[in-house]
Amino acid sequence: MRSHRPGGLLLIAGAAAAASCESSCPDLYPVQGAQIVTFEMRATPTTRGLDECADAGYADIPLPDAGFTFRAIFSGEADGTIKWMTIQEYVRDASYDGALLFSSHSAPRHFDLCGDAGVYEELYVAPISLTQWAAMGRQCPEDPTAPGAIPVDPDSGIYPPGWFNDHFEAVHGCGLLKDTIYEVGDKACASCTMTFQAAGPRL
Repeated sequence: MRSHRPGGLLLIAGAAAAASCESSCPDLYPVQGAQIVTFEMRATPTTRGLDECADAGYADIPLPDAGFTFRAIFSGEADGTIKWMTIQEYVRDASYDGALLFSSHSAPRHFDLCGDAGVYEELYVAPISLTQWAAMGRQCPEDPTAPGAIPVDPDSGIYPPGWFNDHFEAVHGCGLLKDTIYEVGDKACASCTMTFQAAGPRL
């Protein structure tokens, strides 16, 4: 990652290419296991989400008004257990606890400020059911990972996503993407975290 300021750090290494793909792109890179749910996500920095790394002196990070898209394909076992996330040809471990899809990954990156460093990336996605999406006014909350941010109230007809007739019922994804830079090389690299909101429809 250098001064051209790409959309992100790890996940976006593949997403930059995926964003320009036609709808047939996922067929070029078969997913592991059974495909369960796919979201077309748009990520934008949260309010002051880049400040920590900018204040640390990193110039080759996304611009405050930058945005980028990526297609996240979650797959796993035939019984619906989610185990992987695929972005183009990149496959990462993933999980689902009934409320949040989660995938993390670490990889080396190079920065003008300090040379070689590592980046630890976390992606959290809350799959949203049709009734939840309507109750939320078709808007994702600022922090969908916060307790109570996604409504669930069966008495009011607001149901969580889940399996119905062998199909994972969700119409949208609301999430957060966090990239933390950490020191790995001989040169000191300041540790900091960038946070992006990530949201988009289920394909």
